[in-house]
Amino acid sequence: NEPAASEAAGRAHYNLACIYALASVGKDGPTTEAKPVDLADAARLREVAFRHLRQAAALGPLDIALLAKDADLVPLHEDPRWREILGAIGEAETK
Repeated sequence: NEPAASEAAGRAHYNLACIYALASVGKDGPTTEAKPVDLADAARLREVAFRHLRQAAALGPLDIALLAKDADLVPLHEDPRWREILGAIGEAETK
């Protein structure tokens, strides 16, 4: 039963990453209007999003194609950590 719990925890971290990524640009969802966000708050929210994304990747495999297409994660694409995450996931897929 441990793999199922790990998979569920991974999904939860992935969803949290999406929520924090959207919040970093003042959105409640990918199609909602953005509200102003303080630069320091935006940076903090992106950091939390990346932390959850790393935890999701550590708990189970993530699909790079799905990650790249997920509109919720678009706010992270310009951050250098985005490429690092994709690279780490790609390396894990080839092992």
